[in-house]
Amino acid sequence: IGMVLHANGKLEDALQMLEKALEIDPKNTLAKYKKASVLVSLEYLEEARKELEALKDSAPKEAPIYFLMGKIYKKLKQIDKAMNCFTMALDLDTKSANYIKAAIEKLNDDD
Repeated sequence: IGMVLHANGKLEDALQMLEKALEIDPKNTLAKYKKASVLVSLEYLEEARKELEALKDSAPKEAPIYFLMGKIYKKLKQIDKAMNCFTMALDLDTKSANYIKAAIEKLNDDD
């Protein structure tokens, strides 16, 4: 439900649903990732970064985690850290190379 709410722009409701899901299953990595994604959409960047750092420890080979962290660091104007995260995502998921490379090329653009 949280993912549907997020897709429909109901961010606060999505966050609440994902937090409830994590109360039931605190180890649910998908719910943790989606929560971080909602936090980014809400511009709660530091909270999202902390969620992803914790998630990275339990799922170290998941490229989307590093990609989203790269987007956060870009928004925080920490370009070197963003580049490191995007590079790690690229190393883990070569099938998404074009998408990740496009993000790398836009690192110095203001969004």
